[in-house]
Amino acid sequence: MTVKNENITPISDSVKHQALADTLTNLVANMNTGNDKRRQSTFTGKGRLDRAQLEALYREDWIAGKIVDIIPDEMTREWRQFNDSEMDSDVVEKLTKEENRLRIKYLFNEAKKWARLYGGALIVMNIEGTGEPHEPLDLNMVKEGSIKSLQVYDAENAQFVKLNQTDPMADNFLKPETYRLARTTVEIHHTRVLRFDGQLLPFNELQRNRYWHDSIINRIYEALINANIANDSSASLLFETNVDVIKVKNLMTMLSSTEGERALTDRFFLAKILKANNNITLLDSEEEYEKHNVTFSGIPDMLDRFMTIISAASDIPATRLFGKAPVGMNATGESDLINFYDHVREKQEFEFRPLLEKFDAIFARHMGINPEQMDYSFNPLWQLTGTQQADIKLKGAQSDQIYVDMGVVKVSTVAKQLQQEGTYSNITQEDIEEIEEFEKEDEANNEGETLEEENSEDMPDDNESDKEDSEQELDEDLKGE
Repeated sequence: MTVKNENITPISDSVKHQALADTLTNLVANMNTGNDKRRQSTFTGKGRLDRAQLEALYREDWIAGKIVDIIPDEMTREWRQFNDSEMDSDVVEKLTKEENRLRIKYLFNEAKKWARLYGGALIVMNIEGTGEPHEPLDLNMVKEGSIKSLQVYDAENAQFVKLNQTDPMADNFLKPETYRLARTTVEIHHTRVLRFDGQLLPFNELQRNRYWHDSIINRIYEALINANIANDSSASLLFETNVDVIKVKNLMTMLSSTEGERALTDRFFLAKILKANNNITLLDSEEEYEKHNVTFSGIPDMLDRFMTIISAASDIPATRLFGKAPVGMNATGESDLINFYDHVREKQEFEFRPLLEKFDAIFARHMGINPEQMDYSFNPLWQLTGTQQADIKLKGAQSDQIYVDMGVVKVSTVAKQLQQEGTYSNITQEDIEEIEEFEKEDEANNEGETLEEENSEDMPDDNESDKEDSEQELDEDLKGE
């Protein structure tokens, strides 16, 4: 049985389509009402800093310069090492030397800095014998020794010419197809460049920004301005540490006439010169002199707060950005640095690795090796102490010994790993080949011993045969008797 409530008024169609708002409201405190002061605060786009402003900040403001530089410097400080187990040490050495000759580490560092400052940058690769610059790069045309040069261009000196708006399956859909460098008419296809981005923007903002992302300075600009104001204002207060106060009788009467004002000015100008030269102050018998001292309590805490804000905004710990000593009982700053290095490692993996994979596909063919062998890892950012390194090596040696005893790995495999890691740089390829020869000989000897044992098990025992013959003869004798 259904009971109908007659007191409920049906909702009209016009009311059904009205927007409903539900929030906490306090009329007494003006919370979320028309008189709430908080509701008058909104975020509006303040615009993009132009090139002149960005360059002035980078050149003249040390905080902005360090914020731009520190993370790229950390991302490339220890760089990478090639660690393919099938790659000979001679090949690894050649790869490392050629990478140094092409200045790959330095170019990645420079490109990332300009990307953070201007919002983007390109490394343009000059690859000989692969067609015109505006044509897509065919990796099959890259021959040994094809890479001739690499050059970095910031976002202000490289503009897009064409966009890919027709192929949604391509990795550059709604992204630049070709670029044109400043003061040239040459178009360069996107497959021939390595693109570095700054602070990522939503797509609509990316379009407004000429398909370049944003400078990191834009987001922290207000924090930089506030920190500089606080720092400069604190420095200006040093001139007001001591304030001299002189009480003059009938001062207002003297200032009411031009002659009195001039006489008063000349009198105290002379007093200032006498104090500066002779450290004495001349006063009339009816004048009084006082010195007021300005205290600076609270200013250091205020400056620390601004430093903390800058550190948080830039994702760089204060111990690294400002060289500030860690605060707190038994604080060493180690945890801050570990978190920071984890942040840098994440950037290496998400920003550098895709670019290095694109470059290595070309670099491997340039070196004449199989691209699938271009396996590498980023070197650790955290530098261990001598004791920590010795402890890690000891544990590594113990684990290697266990694996060798278990037959999981061979001694030659361990030797290759030690050589690639640089634990024993004097291990040569000849040494490894000699170890492999010994291993082959041991395997051959072991197989020979195994065959002998199997053959001996299959052959009848002579003693057992003689025993059986004797027993048979004895049985025959007994039967004859």
